[in-house]
Amino acid sequence: MKSAQSHRARRGYTLVELMMVIPLMSLTIGGAAVLLHGAWRVEQVMRYHDETINHITQLADQFRRDVHAANSASIDKPSGEGKLPSFFLSLNDGRQAQYQLDNFFCVERTMRRGDVVLAHESFALPPKSAITFEVGRPNTQPTLSKDQASLIISYPLAGGDFSSSRELRIDATLGTTRDEARLQEGHK
Repeated sequence: MKSAQSHRARRGYTLVELMMVIPLMSLTIGGAAVLLHGAWRVEQVMRYHDETINHITQLADQFRRDVHAANSASIDKPSGEGKLPSFFLSLNDGRQAQYQLDNFFCVERTMRRGDVVLAHESFALPPKSAITFEVGRPNTQPTLSKDQASLIISYPLAGGDFSSSRELRIDATLGTTRDEARLQEGHK
């Protein structure tokens, strides 16, 4: 009878075997979860960066179009704490474009004819962004007979502080046709 029982196949696992397999499986699943979370976080940062670049590209394109269509530009720097500067463009057709950074890190573009608002757009920037406007003839191109307008955007990279930040400068020449603008960009 002993020989019949010894030849039967084992049906289960011993407690020792289970105590070895369960922690190993837990470690494997935990490692996979950490890797998946890291990949998800990288994907989030990349998506945020892509959205930021897309918004800045749209802002740059609109800013250049407005400056090229303008015959004059001015900067209003209000005095007082918490007041943000505004940038005004007078377009050849009587419209006026205004650019201003609001308190929620959006560049607001408002197009007016007199007191009537014709269009209003917002371009989202990363938190803690700063913008600066400049108008004048650039020192690097003394032969340029027209004023140049610049929009400088400073924003922190994904970490959120300015220890690693990026500064972008968007330049355009006032009253320049599209062909003249392309020609000047080619000579820079």
